[in-house]
Amino acid sequence: MWLGSLADYNDGELHGAWLDATADVDTLNDAAQYILRNSHQPGGAENRYLLGLAGVSGLS
Repeated sequence: MWLGSLADYNDGELHGAWLDATADVDTLNDAAQYILRNSHQPGGAENRYLLGLAGVSGLS
């Protein structure tokens, strides 16, 4: 899955990373916090996640 900063996306930048969707919750949360801390847009806790899933069966 791809996880990125929604604020960056809304500003025309893709800032995020591909992550292993089978990773445990703590690992995914740590990665999300790292992505948001390194965002190009200020916002801190107001910053939100943008999630993209590719090749995941069962989603419509």
